[in-house]
Amino acid sequence: MKAGKRKRPDRGTRILEPEVIVHMGRPVGVILGIDDYQWLIDRVEDKHDIEMLAKLRSQPRQYRDFQEYLEERKLKPAKGKIP
Repeated sequence: MKAGKRKRPDRGTRILEPEVIVHMGRPVGVILGIDDYQWLIDRVEDKHDIEMLAKLRSQPRQYRDFQEYLEERKLKPAKGKIP
């Protein structure tokens, strides 16, 4: 979850009520307040994060030896650190 997550604003704090833009009798857009817009963006990001987490949890976990990783990266452990 994100730090400082916003809550959906109460109706009393909105500056604008959503306005539907119509072109040739069909809705083509919406004008809404920035707080409502940010709330919607946060929900989309939350949904994406939850889907990615579910995908990662469904896959088997893979671990490898730390020494093997260092050899692959051509790194040497610092003295006094985990070998």
